[in-house]
Parts: sequence; structure tokens; C-alpha cells
Amino acid sequence: MASRPFGKTGFQASIYTVGTAEIPSSQAAVDALRRLFDGGVNMIDTAPSYMGTQSESTVGRAIEGRRAGLWISTKTLERTADGAYREVKESLERLGCGHIDLLQVHAINDQGTLDAVLRKGGAVEGLERAKKDGLIRHIGITGHTRPEVIQNAVKAYPFVSILVPA
Repeated sequence: MASRPFGKTGFQASIYTVGTAEIPSSQAAVDALRRLFDGGVNMIDTAPSYMGTQSESTVGRAIEGRRAGLWISTKTLERTADGAYREVKESLERLGCGHIDLLQVHAINDQGTLDAVLRKGGAVEGLERAKKDGLIRHIGITGHTRPEVIQNAVKAYPFVSILVPA
């Protein structure tokens, strides 16, 4: 499968990414993900808020014994440093892996939320700690409604990725 550089991360990402917002918790879903990996898909996007943590658990079952070469991306809706750090650890447990490649601060849809995650004691501080501790490699951001807020975000912090709906 064709791949492209994922920004400045050094990772060669497949041109297709698996999004798991609606993935069921079934062996059929695990098998389907593994077939995608066998076909060359190497990026997976999940979140603890997808299907009530079911998504991360299903992805964890699918990547078991196959972690090498895969890019695992998940998210946090936590807005405090302690909450974000705790959620990273919980995500790692559900995913059954030693590190997350990309942890995205999720649903930054207004300036007040952006300010909250960037301030001292905010989620980004907790993610920086997780990065320092080797739990995550990169920090990104997602937003669903206000492009100007995301523009402000990338001016304020060096997020490695931006995820917005098309």
C-alpha cells in the first residue's frame, strides 16, 4: 500500500487510516482490523470516548502481537493535567501496549476550552508529562466546529497533527 510521511514525525503512514468510532466489540471486528493490517494499513485512530471505551479495547485485541510498525492514535477529553495523564495510562491498559504514538486533545471547539487545556495545570501539561515518561510520542489536537480555534491552537503550541472533519 502506498504511504506518505506523517508530518515531521518520521513515520511513513499508509494512505488509509482506520477510524474506530463505531467499531463493535466482536471477534469479527478484530479479524477485520487484522486483515486491514495485513493489507498494509498501518494507522489506527481510536478514543476512550468511542463506544464507551469499547473501541480502544477492540483495537487492543487486534494489535496484540502486531504492534511493531503500527501507528496508534487515541484521544483525551480530559481538560486537566492529572486527568489527561490518568487517561493516557488507562488507554495504554485497554490498548495493551507500551506507548501511544499520537495522543490528541479531543474536541477543542471553543476558545475557552483551548485556553483551559493550554494553561498551567491543563491537559497539555499532563500530556507533556506522559511524553517525558515515554507513554506517548506525539501530541495532536482535534476540533469539530471552529477552524479559527484550531488556528489559534497551532499558533500557541506545536501540535504535531490536527484532526478536523471534512
